[in-house]
Amino acid sequence: MELPNSNLEPEWDDDNMEHIARHGLTPEQVEEVYYGEGPLPTLAVRSKRQSGVRQSEVRYRLWGTDAAGNFWEVIVAPY
Repeated sequence: MELPNSNLEPEWDDDNMEHIARHGLTPEQVEEVYYGEGPLPTLAVRSKRQSGVRQSEVRYRLWGTDAAGNFWEVIVAPY
């Protein structure tokens, strides 16, 4: 299992904010899952490159909890 770099700062542009809002998430919740701030540890798996995605873009599939204990699956592309 390869974890994303916890030293990276998220980039919350309008597209990212709108995307997570459609799924009922806030930036704070995504960051809590990303940084493992929930009561359960976050599991991260590096995803295979999908068609139409730049070859250099790495994506991670995260499963974890936010600070309130809600379980989420989050896809991130840290740069």
